[in-house]
This record gives sequence, structure tokens and C-alpha cells, in this order.
Amino acid sequence: PTTAASLLPTAMKVAVMVLLLACGYAAATSSSSSPATSTAAPTTAAPITTTPPPTTTPPPQNCEDMMATVTAKSGKMMFTKGDNNVTAVTVSFSKLAELSSSGSPVGMSGSYKHEFTDFANLDFSTTSWINSTYQGLKVKNMNISANVLTGTLNTRIYLFMESGSITSGSETLPATKCSFKFDVEITNWPFCLAQTTTPGPTTTPVPTTTAVATTVAPTTVNASARAAREVSLRNVVTDQNRVCNNNGTIEVGAYLQLGMIINSQNVPASVVSTGFQGAKYALGSGVDFILSKTQQVDGAWTAMPNSYPMLQQIGGNQTFQFRFNAFASRVYYDPIIEFGNPNHRPPPAPPAQNILDEAAVVDLTLSKNIADIPVGSNARDDFINALTGTVALALKVSTDRIWITGIRAGSVIASVSITGGTASERNALATGLVNQASDPSSALRTADSSITSGTQVKDATNPVGPDTSAASRALVSLSLAALAVLSVLVLH
Repeated sequence: PTTAASLLPTAMKVAVMVLLLACGYAAATSSSSSPATSTAAPTTAAPITTTPPPTTTPPPQNCEDMMATVTAKSGKMMFTKGDNNVTAVTVSFSKLAELSSSGSPVGMSGSYKHEFTDFANLDFSTTSWINSTYQGLKVKNMNISANVLTGTLNTRIYLFMESGSITSGSETLPATKCSFKFDVEITNWPFCLAQTTTPGPTTTPVPTTTAVATTVAPTTVNASARAAREVSLRNVVTDQNRVCNNNGTIEVGAYLQLGMIINSQNVPASVVSTGFQGAKYALGSGVDFILSKTQQVDGAWTAMPNSYPMLQQIGGNQTFQFRFNAFASRVYYDPIIEFGNPNHRPPPAPPAQNILDEAAVVDLTLSKNIADIPVGSNARDDFINALTGTVALALKVSTDRIWITGIRAGSVIASVSITGGTASERNALATGLVNQASDPSSALRTADSSITSGTQVKDATNPVGPDTSAASRALVSLSLAALAVLSVLVLH
């Protein structure tokens, strides 16, 4: 008869087999329940710069069909390409306003207002075009200037005659041949002060004989207009009268915000690339507006406040807002207008499906008619490009992390897939996008007022390995069978 002792070697073999099967099951379970960790995409967006073409290429094409014209009263600039002005960009100054550190207007309670809006009646002086250089590149240059309150607003316009790259602080921006660049310099703005050097009541008027500290007016500005403007400034030239007392609250100026209305053929601007160092907006007809996020304040380069420059729709006008830090004497900023191929820009090809499978997805609802953006049309391409750029700018990520993966009716519902980074980061960005979609004052809805709501419809996931559930079930069955055999042998 079989004894337990005689069955011991066999039982040991079975036990070893069970242990091996158990180890295999544990490994399979671990593989299916613990997704593999993917390499996170960089969370810092790449700058918008491109590798500049060499300046030793064949002679550049003629730029004589490019033109910039300036309206002396208002300083409105028009940049055109071609004699028929088919491609034209207009740039108009709309408002200068002093703000507190929280972004609220200051200096508005007294008779003298710390803002300027009457650009339509402001006289600008202009110079003739001259041949010059800008950071080593050949350019044509003209300047315009005007007195604004106690300071001046200066703008220099450049037409690049060769391609290369230029720097703005620590940023490098492309400068292509036959593109325009203009800068903005504001000097001697009378910021509201925290305290005076000569204490005294702020309501005491300064005698009309007090000297006025203004910069020298351009020689072409009407002398009588200049004199009238200087008389209006007599109550704010001293430090004592630059204290802004608003019902007992002393206001301090922290920022100066400049609004500029920029349009091209009545086409809405759309962001085509973004990065933490700037953004490029498509203005239509192949025209791009390249914006830096840096400003030069009293000779030192520094970043603009968060979210600026910013695109807003104000009174039906497409207005770019530039928020400058308070300065003692001067602030400087320089964007670029680039005339390129007038053909429309198709959206980039989407990433691999496995990347989209791991994305966080938000459905945005827009008050648009889906019939206006039929499948395969340029209008749909432009819609996708614009929404991609708007979302990327609002979330402060690069455009290669945002993909429009679905468009359907009702009014228009666009599925926005957020890729890159970790799953938790993608989910956090999705939450932020939903929150911005519900906030009319958010960067998202400020840039695109047609957005009405957002809903997260899919959470981000980490990548997983092949499905091992069937193998796991088979291992469990084998393990249970082996244990049953072992139990029978031991009992005998």
C-alpha cells in the first residue's frame, strides 16, 4: 500500500510546481494591475523660435511691394503687401491705463486721470524712411512719436531686407526677409506714488505758474496744441500731486497697460504656436503676429505679468493687451509682423493613437454654427488651428500638447485631447480647462468669447501593457488544480 512516506518526493515536486505557478500568477497580476510608467513629456513648453535661415543665401527678393503708412493724427499704422493692398494689417493705439498690483485702475478719482484714450485726436510726428541695420540685419526704418500726458510714446518701424534672428532679452525670435517689426517705447509716465517727497494736501492746486516737466515735443506737433496740453498737466508735475488719494485710500501704480487694435482683412486672430517665451498669432492672409513675453524696464529685461500679452475682444475690436511694469523713466517692447504664404495653414497631423488613448479629454461647447465649418474645408482647418492655439495659451502649454480630436453639432462641440506630461498633470490641465470654460473672465473665454461651457469626458491614463487577464485566469485555474492534487496525496 502507498504510504505518506512514499508519496513525499512526489508531494515535494507538486509543491515546487505550485510555488512556480504562484510566482507566475503574482507576476501576471502585477503586470495587469500596475501600469508601466511612461516617460513624461517636458512640462516646460518649447519656445516658438525656429532655426533662422543663413544670411548668406542668394540675394533676397525685392521688398519694394511692401509698404507701411502712418496716419499723423492717431498714429494708426497700415502694413501692406502689393499695390492692391490685398494683404493689409492695421495697428491702432486704443488705450493707456495705469493699474494697481491687482490690476485695478488707479488715479481715476481726481480731475486728472491716469489714463489716455483720445488717440484719434493725438498728433504724431513722423520721419522719412532710411536705410539702416537692426542687430546686424539690413533694414529700412522710420519713426513716429507723440506726447502722451507728461511722457512720450515712440514707435520705430523696421522692414527687414534680409533674414536672420533677433533677440529680445533672453528670447530669440525669427526675423524673415520682407517682414515688418515695430517697437513701442513709453517714457516719463506719471505713475501714482506711494508717498511724496514734499508732504502736503493733495487737494491744493498747484499755481498755474509752476513749471511743467515735459519732454521736448516733436517739431511737427502743433505748438498751440502742445501748449494747451501742458496747461492741463500743471496739477500733476510735482511728487506731491502724483499721490492718488481715492477717498482716503492712497493708490499706487504698479503697471501701465497698452491696448492695440490689430486687424488683417477682418479675419479673427488665432494662435498658431505658443511657448512660455511668447506666441505667434495668425492674422489671416498668411500674416503672423509674433509676440515676445519680455519687456525692457529702465534698461533691464524682465517677463511680463502672467498671461500677457493677451488677446481680447473689446467693443467689437480685436485688441492685444500689453501690461508693462511700472518704470522710473522708460519701458520698451518689440513685436514682429510677418508676411508669409497667403495660403491657409492646415492643422498638423495628430500624434499616434496610443498617445491619444492616454489623453485627458474635455468637450468644449461653442456658440457657433457647425454648417459654417464643413468637413474638409479651409474654414474647419482655421477653426481647429484657432481653438488649439486658444486652449494652449489659456493653459500655458505648447500647442503640440493640444489636439482637437472631434467636432460635432450642438451648437459646436469640440473634443479637446490634452497629451504629454503625467496622467495627473493631464487631468489637472483638463480640470483647469473646464473651470476656465465656465468663467467669462478667464483667459480662455477672453480670447474666444464663443466658448460657453466645458465638460471632462475622459480621464487621463498611464500606458498599460498587453492584456494579461486571460493568462491570469488560466494560472489561477492551474494553481487550484495543483493544490487539489497535493491535498489528495497528502491525505493518502
